[in-house]
Amino acid sequence: MFRIATKNRTVRGQVHTYTVIEHPGAVTIVPERGGRFALIRQFRTAIDKEILEFPAGTLEPPETPLNCARRELAEEMGLASDEWHQLGQFFLAPGYSSEFMHIFLARGVYATREGTAFDPGEEISPAGWFTLAELQAAIRQGVILDAKTIAAVGYLTWRAGELGLEP
Repeated sequence: MFRIATKNRTVRGQVHTYTVIEHPGAVTIVPERGGRFALIRQFRTAIDKEILEFPAGTLEPPETPLNCARRELAEEMGLASDEWHQLGQFFLAPGYSSEFMHIFLARGVYATREGTAFDPGEEISPAGWFTLAELQAAIRQGVILDAKTIAAVGYLTWRAGELGLEP
């Protein structure tokens, strides 16, 4: 899935060696129903704590970003949607990783018959449904610290008018 690699690059006539994480890409899903957005609580081993975030996951090539988003929404929240919008995309940490993140808005989500299907080792629980203003406040107050979730709220904020969302 991930691969640690070394790359050599000549800069101003000198060869430099860089260690990078080669990543297949990922998605973040913004589940929406009735103008409210669902967050999850997920334990993240790298920081030894549970954080608030939107559901997300890694692409399984040759899977498309949209198909990955559909799969991850079902696995992590037991939800599905018939209306998807790509909100934006960005490199997560280009200083050391090739991970490219796709953010999708899933409108009018509804429960699947199957329910959740967590990957082994995942610790995820529902965190609730929030307005855009509540999400913005949680970021300002330092309650939401996850970069992909902060970026997703930024995209929601910028595109609220065109998506018919309350700012």
